[in-house]
Amino acid sequence: MKTTLIKRIKAYLIDLCFLFIAFFVFSLLFNSTDLNDKINTLNSDYILGNINFNDYITNTGEIYRENDKDNIIINVLNIFYITLYFIIFPYYHNGQTIGKKILNIKVKSMGNQKVSLKQLFLRSLIITGLFYLIFTLVALILPFNYFVLISIFGFIQIILIIICMLMAFFRKDKRGLHDLISETRVLNTK
Repeated sequence: MKTTLIKRIKAYLIDLCFLFIAFFVFSLLFNSTDLNDKINTLNSDYILGNINFNDYITNTGEIYRENDKDNIIINVLNIFYITLYFIIFPYYHNGQTIGKKILNIKVKSMGNQKVSLKQLFLRSLIITGLFYLIFTLVALILPFNYFVLISIFGFIQIILIIICMLMAFFRKDKRGLHDLISETRVLNTK
């Protein structure tokens, strides 16, 4: 039996609460730079006319790149936690995260087989921000403005999530883009 979009959103919000707690703890443990001070100084320079817009964007990119290089362990741990929570855990728990368990829904393969690690990985790339986090690690070594790159891919990640939600809302089978790509569906367990 198909599940409602509201139930799926509630389960996702519960899961995001768990992610937020983990991300917050990781950032407290490993954050070592004064990003806000650097950005505030740069903003003041721009407002006062000490630098032009192109220099502002370039400098912003370098500040974020250096911050993310200094705190690379946070991104690696976040990728690990997302992989553990949205891929490994559901693989061994009947296609369910904690949010899905609470709301009695699960992810199944379209053929009604157990969902595979590959399917869970493809779903997670789109819906959990895993794509964005992996890309930020890759972007650290690319010779382009880091701020522009992460802004573009952050925007793409948000658009993908919106598309997934709209598709799940309007499609008769209630499957989002992440479901179609991974050949999965979300079902009620009761």
